[in-house]
Amino acid sequence: MAGSGVTLVATLLNEADNLAEWWTSILGQSRQPDEVVLVDGGSRDGTLEMLRALSATAPFPVRLEVCEGCNIARGRNIAIGMATGEITAVTDAGCVLGPFWLEKIVAPMYEDAGIDLVAGFYKPLTGSFFEEVSACATLPLAWEVRERRFMPSSRSLAFRRSVWEATGGYPEWLEIGEDMYFNHTWKNMGIRHVMARDALVYWRMR
Repeated sequence: MAGSGVTLVATLLNEADNLAEWWTSILGQSRQPDEVVLVDGGSRDGTLEMLRALSATAPFPVRLEVCEGCNIARGRNIAIGMATGEITAVTDAGCVLGPFWLEKIVAPMYEDAGIDLVAGFYKPLTGSFFEEVSACATLPLAWEVRERRFMPSSRSLAFRRSVWEATGGYPEWLEIGEDMYFNHTWKNMGIRHVMARDALVYWRMR
């Protein structure tokens, strides 16, 4: 049964190169999660060993499940099912969380019991001229987004457990686009939600 806290969940697969930076951004949150639940899809690059070492001294409980070969949707559903918090904050390994991300993305649900989901925002991490140009050409800025029509990414999303239960979770039959399908489901159900433009996650564009 879910409690009153906040669980941060994420899936991982071969994230050894980016794991330390991501984990450091979790530890640096202004509002720490009450627990972290992670599902690894069968990493072969040392991710699991690094993660066990990093999480050994974490100031919050860390639960790690290995699900060999599972896709992102399946991994997220497993992680959320294991969570004990009433609120779930979802992100992706390999991202970098802004220092106030968790505080900002859960605040609306604590301030208004009628809000069940909060859509955070995200910005690209760019390291080359091509990546800068690609980001400018393909991604909106926060001020350009119309909140009513915004479809969030599950690299920056938080919701009450009841939302996940009512929607049936992420569609495990989809290998890609699972978060967009999840978005359409909860929007069609009329789930009350808001956008938190200042709940920022930074991610590396492909």
